[in-house]
Amino acid sequence: MRSTRYLRVASLSLALAVVGGAGTPTSASAQAKAKQKVALTPSVAVTAMSGGWKREISVTVLGGYAATGSQLYYFPSAFDPLTGLFAPHRKIAVGPAAVGSGRTLWKAPDNSTTLGRFSAGQQLVFGLWLPNNTWYFSAAVNAQSLGLQKLSAVRPKALAANLPAALIDGTDYEYYGFGLKPGVNGTDYNDFVFRTSQATVTPEPATLTLLGLGLAFVGGGVRSRRRRTA
Repeated sequence: MRSTRYLRVASLSLALAVVGGAGTPTSASAQAKAKQKVALTPSVAVTAMSGGWKREISVTVLGGYAATGSQLYYFPSAFDPLTGLFAPHRKIAVGPAAVGSGRTLWKAPDNSTTLGRFSAGQQLVFGLWLPNNTWYFSAAVNAQSLGLQKLSAVRPKALAANLPAALIDGTDYEYYGFGLKPGVNGTDYNDFVFRTSQATVTPEPATLTLLGLGLAFVGGGVRSRRRRTA
């Protein structure tokens, strides 16, 4: 009887060990997959659109999940004229700084910062400063810049309901978001979201008149030269 009982206990222990051993690799594999991180993709460039004359660009900060103190900056003269290297000596704060723990969604108050007028194709340099003195830059700085992506729609959707002003006809709007931490399934770039507004600037009537007079003067000069030549 005792030998039979011992045999049953031993068999049960062996079965439990086999089951436990079979489950361990699956658990370890799941943990290994959970620890895998998806790297941030290189930043995109923010560029003045083409079409018409110059573009007047303004920026509106919408919000996000960035921690308190995180601030968006624009660099109006980001590159050294002699070396061509990134030299961020001057920067302009754009919109309000973030308020929150970084885990809850912060919605920025109504704001708009006008950056100026830009020629078609001109790149604008943006940087996001974090309270731990970390910077994320747009692609204009260098090819290794990370964090900024163009959004096809505002993410998260709660920020779409927080848009500060009605859209204006004739103005082009684009949405951008910084991603600060790569996620397991990719990055949603909703840590710091902002919108650019680009309006075509048409010359004033007086400017057009002067331009027309200048062209007429040039045309008259060409005709007079032709007469003298003849």
